[in-house]
Amino acid sequence: MIEKPAHAALVGAMPPRLLVSVRNVEEAAAAIRGGCDILDIKEPHRGSLGMAAPAVLQQITEFVHSHAPHIVVTAALGEVYEYQQADGLSEWSSMLPVIDLVKLGGVKLAATASWQHTLRETRAAISHQLSPGTEWVAVAYADWEAAEAPSPAEVIAEAIEAGCRGVLVDTYKKDGRGLLDWISLDTLQTAARQVHERGLFLALAGSLKYDDLAKLKSLPVDIIAIRGAACIGGLRTDSIHEPAVRQFHAALANA
Repeated sequence: MIEKPAHAALVGAMPPRLLVSVRNVEEAAAAIRGGCDILDIKEPHRGSLGMAAPAVLQQITEFVHSHAPHIVVTAALGEVYEYQQADGLSEWSSMLPVIDLVKLGGVKLAATASWQHTLRETRAAISHQLSPGTEWVAVAYADWEAAEAPSPAEVIAEAIEAGCRGVLVDTYKKDGRGLLDWISLDTLQTAARQVHERGLFLALAGSLKYDDLAKLKSLPVDIIAIRGAACIGGLRTDSIHEPAVRQFHAALANA
């Protein structure tokens, strides 16, 4: 049986691991055939970190565990404010399936007094529904001011203190602009150094395209995360296209 890579092995991976976000079993199968290393489950119609329905999470994780047990599985669980406005756990009738890594966004959180406490309280409530081995990934939005979220520097500091496994830098707005339109390479270089010094991995997302790989190749990035670039026509709300995943995987290896 192929062993799933330890999370620590995600730090310093060369070339970076390729993460593909999917919303159903069919897309998961296409992403795996295309050569992804990490499978992320999300619902793109619900935003940058839109959570898929619990039944969908169950279906995809069961498929991966049966057909590609070496694949690391991650899941987006939405935004903190969604849990604060209502009982965000009400639709979870039982424990969530076995997922390696989960992430929660901080949109609108910057205006909250002691946002770190609010974030950790929400994580703790969700953790009761997760398997014991599941770990957290902190999310920093490159367009944090537009998202009314904590800055990347603040998120990294909180992630280190809270014992997160890694940090994802993503974009909140999906309006045609990409990660590098919002954040500089120097800032990302600093972020990589800070998280690696504490043994955390750094993942980058945010409408990344082929052209971005040449710009990012000098950065010690551990994970490159895509959805739009893996879809038919390059639109994140379209379906995952196996050849697109394979081509991006090859480009990442060559870069």
